Amino acid sequence: MSHCAPHTVRITLRLSHCTHHTAHVTLRASHCAHHTAHVTLRTSHCAHHTALVTLCASHCAHHTAHVTLRTSHCAHHTALITLHTSHCACHTAHITLCASHCAHHTALVTLRASHCACHTAHLTLCASHCAHHTACITLCASHCTHHTARITLRMSHCAPHTVRITLRSSHCRHHTAHVTLHASHCAHHTVCITLHSSHCAHHTAHITLHMSHCAPHTARITLRSSHCTHHTAHVTLHASHCAHHTARITLRSSHCTRHCARHTSRPCIHGLLRQVNFTLQDFRPGVFVHLGLLCVTG
Repeated sequence: MSHCAPHTVRITLRLSHCTHHTAHVTLRASHCAHHTAHVTLRTSHCAHHTALVTLCASHCAHHTAHVTLRTSHCAHHTALITLHTSHCACHTAHITLCASHCAHHTALVTLRASHCACHTAHLTLCASHCAHHTACITLCASHCTHHTARITLRMSHCAPHTVRITLRSSHCRHHTAHVTLHASHCAHHTVCITLHSSHCAHHTAHITLHMSHCAPHTARITLRSSHCTHHTAHVTLHASHCAHHTARITLRSSHCTRHCARHTSRPCIHGLLRQVNFTLQDFRPGVFVHLGLLCVTG
């Protein structure tokens, strides 16, 4: 679509009891006003299912994308979602992925935004009773104003589970990132969260992890910032009834002014082993650091 007036696209796919099914959905919009795209895929009892969703928008005003994928009782399910946005005003992306009772489930989500004003990305991922579940989320923003990213992940009763979240921002103003993760009754759960920011003004990162009744659990959080003004990082960890829980938090800052880092770690109730490592590197004058409880052996 190009040079369109208020335009809405709705795509709905429903699949059940299929083998070796692949869905490709590609939407491209340029120079459009008030463009909205709704993509919904529902899959149940399928083997070797792949969903590829690509949305590209450039020079659009008031662009909104809604992508919803729901999967249940599927084996070898893969979801690839890519959104590219450039030179858009008031762009909003809502992405929801739900998986239950799936084996070998993989979700790859990539969002790229450049030269956008008022860009907002909402990403929600829910997984329950899944085996070998992997989620890789990448958000890249450059030269954006009022950019907000909200990522929420909820996992319960999952076997070997891995979550990788990478947020990169450069030359952005008023950038905010909210990452919330809830995990319960998960075995071999690993979380890797990496945030890179450079040449940003008014950058804020809120990271909250809630874990309960998890077997060997590892959380790695890395925050890197350079040449930023008014940078704030809030990291909160809650763990209960976890065995062999390890958290590593690293904050690196260079050439930043008014940098604030806050870390709070709650006790691990009935935990066998809990270790929290908090590292600060290359901090300049004018930095305020608040440290909570760092090391607890339950």
